[in-house]
Amino acid sequence: MSGSLHALSALAALVLSYVVGFAALAVLLLPYLGGWGIILSIGGVIIALPFLAAAALVLLVFRRSIAAHPLAWCCAAPPAVLAVWLAVEYGTNYRFRGFTILDYLAIRNVIERAVLVVLTACMVSVAFYVTEPRIRARVALALLRRRETRGNSRLALTIGPTRRPRN
Repeated sequence: MSGSLHALSALAALVLSYVVGFAALAVLLLPYLGGWGIILSIGGVIIALPFLAAAALVLLVFRRSIAAHPLAWCCAAPPAVLAVWLAVEYGTNYRFRGFTILDYLAIRNVIERAVLVVLTACMVSVAFYVTEPRIRARVALALLRRRETRGNSRLALTIGPTRRPRN
């Protein structure tokens, strides 16, 4: 598969896993918060768009390494997301108010929000681990079929070189 198609399929898997992760969060929060869980999940989707952009950039830069070691990357992603989220939230909201990092971590609901971030990152990571190889395989199969049917009027259902019927 060509590099650009591989990158597009990986980005499609990332966006799909992003949506699936936040949908799973909404389902998870539904028994506890009712309709507010869905609203919270939709808000999370909007607020986390910069994290999706950063993940897409990391995916494009480290594409070969992620394709070679997807489990390691998917296991390392949730703690990395948590660390970046804590750094961004502390740096933008609390550092200028005179809070130390320990004061910040002691504030009410910081740990609960951190758990939601890690939970969502874990669900997105698992969804990416499951969907990325399947999307890559479908793109490769579609390319193979398109290559096989060039010059042929009917769709070839075999994988590999096609033989023309003898007359």
